[in-house]
Amino acid sequence: MKHLFLVRHGQYDAQSDREPLTEVGRKQINSIAIQIKEILNGLNPYSTYLASSKEQRAVESAEIIGKALGIQFPIKLSALQVNDRCISGPTLDFLIDNVFEDAIILIGHAELLQYGRRFCDMRNIAGNGFDACEKGEAIHIDLENKMSYALKPKIGKLK
Repeated sequence: MKHLFLVRHGQYDAQSDREPLTEVGRKQINSIAIQIKEILNGLNPYSTYLASSKEQRAVESAEIIGKALGIQFPIKLSALQVNDRCISGPTLDFLIDNVFEDAIILIGHAELLQYGRRFCDMRNIAGNGFDACEKGEAIHIDLENKMSYALKPKIGKLK
């Protein structure tokens, strides 16, 4: 596995019981999906492991990314989570050591990106990936070159 993408779900409607993504949230994630696809197209052909938290806003974000990449059924990480919101450090380490696709894309919450920063520190991975933490942002960790990069939505001015 060469690339790890840790994606924070897009902006969502906190007033709704279902907490679906807003229009801005869908645009954020679509922009991130396009950036991920551009990075992965350099690996042609590539294989991707895509999984999400089971919360609606993360699942919806995973579906947008999956559609952009041609992956039909994102996996929900319910069995691999510490709680409903995030995966644990050991789970992330397990995935990296045992998933052999070219890329792993995980969609979750703020805790996922926070762990991504600790993961980079522990593995001496440099870069600006630490700048990503807002809704709809992602960290791209290039494990082969030991670099991290922040991916930010490119959708113009957000409301």
